Amino acid sequence: MTNPRATTASSVCSAYQYTSSGNWSRRSFYPGGTVSRCVARQALVVALLVLGAAVPSLAATYTVTSKADSGTGSLRAALGMAANGDMINFNLTYPATITLTSGYLEISMAVTITGPGAANLTIGAARASQVFQVDSTVTGVGATISGVTIENGFNSAGNGGGISNYGTLAVTDSSLVNNGGGFMYGDGIYNNGTMTVSNSSLVNNESSAGGGGIFNDTGGTMTVSNSSLSGNESVGLGGGIGNAGMLTVTNCTLSGNVLELEGEGGGIGNGGTLIMSNSTVSGNIAYPFKLFPGQGGGIFNDGTATIRFSTIVGNAAYSEQGNTGGGIFQTGGSLTLKSTLLANNSAGGNCSGTGTSDGYNLSDDSTCTSLTAT
Repeated sequence: MTNPRATTASSVCSAYQYTSSGNWSRRSFYPGGTVSRCVARQALVVALLVLGAAVPSLAATYTVTSKADSGTGSLRAALGMAANGDMINFNLTYPATITLTSGYLEISMAVTITGPGAANLTIGAARASQVFQVDSTVTGVGATISGVTIENGFNSAGNGGGISNYGTLAVTDSSLVNNGGGFMYGDGIYNNGTMTVSNSSLVNNESSAGGGGIFNDTGGTMTVSNSSLSGNESVGLGGGIGNAGMLTVTNCTLSGNVLELEGEGGGIGNGGTLIMSNSTVSGNIAYPFKLFPGQGGGIFNDGTATIRFSTIVGNAAYSEQGNTGGGIFQTGGSLTLKSTLLANNSAGGNCSGTGTSDGYNLSDDSTCTSLTAT
C-alpha cells in the first residue's frame, strides 16, 4: 500500500481516512480555512521538486471510523500506521465506546490523538488489560491524548491500569475512571518519563501498591494542572497521588481519596520533590492497619515539599499512636509552606512534624507552630 505520508504537490492539502475497501483515501482540507494558503503551499512543493530539493514528509491525519478493537478504521490500526508528528481524530456516532479485546494500545511515536470530548468517547479494556502504554521511544514534543475517557484498565503484569508512560506524554481534557485494582503502582496513571496532565479528572481508580490516581516514579518528571483527583484508593504511598520523582501540582483539587490498610498520604504521599501551589486538599483519609498508623490524611512528606497558596482542610489520619497528621505528616526531608490554610483536619490534627514557614500560613489548632510562624 502506498505510504500516505509521501509528499507530492497534491498531498499538501490532504488528510487520510479509511474507506470500506480497507485502504486510506485522501480527502481535501484547507489549513487555516483558505484555499489560497494550500495553493501557495502546493506551489512551494512544486518549486522544491523542480529544483531537486528534498521535501520533508508532511504529517498525516488518520480518522477513526470504527469502534472495533482492531481492523479497518480502528484506533489500533491508525496507531499502527502513524509516524512521528501524525494526528488521529474520530468520526463516530456519539456517545461511543471502544472496548479493547486484544491488549493495550501501544504508542511508540509522537502522535496526537484528539477525541471529541471525554463525555463523548470512552476507551476501555473491561479489566482485561491496560489501556495505553507510551514507550520510551516517544521523545521530543511527545505524544498527546485529549478529549477521551479512559476506563476499566488493569495491568496484571506491571504498572498503570489506565496509562503507563515511559516517554513524553501530555494528557488534556480527559477523564480516567475505575482503572486498576491489582498490585501495581499508579492505577490511573503511572509515569516514569516526562508527562503533563491538564484540565482532566481522575476518579475512583484503585491501587494495591501506591498512587491510586497517579504514581510518579523515581525517573518521572510530572506536572498536573487544573485537574481533580477524587475517590481514588491505594495501599502504600498516596491515595490520590504517590510521588517518588519530580512533581508539580498547580490549580488542582484532591478530595475524598483514601489510603487503606495503613500507608502514607491520603491525598498526596511524597517521597521525592513536590511543588504544590493554588490547590485544595480536602476530605482525604489515611486509615491504620492493626498497629500500623495512617499517616498524613492530606499530605505525607518524606522528601522535599514546597506548598504555597493552598488549602488543606477536612482531612483525617487515624491512629492509636497519637498525632499522625490529619492535614500534614512531616518526617525526614524538608517541608516549606507559604500562604497556606490548615483547618478542620480531624483525627490527627492539622500537622505532625516540623517544617519551615515562608509566612502567612494559618492553622485553627496548635499543632502547626513551626509552620505558622511569620
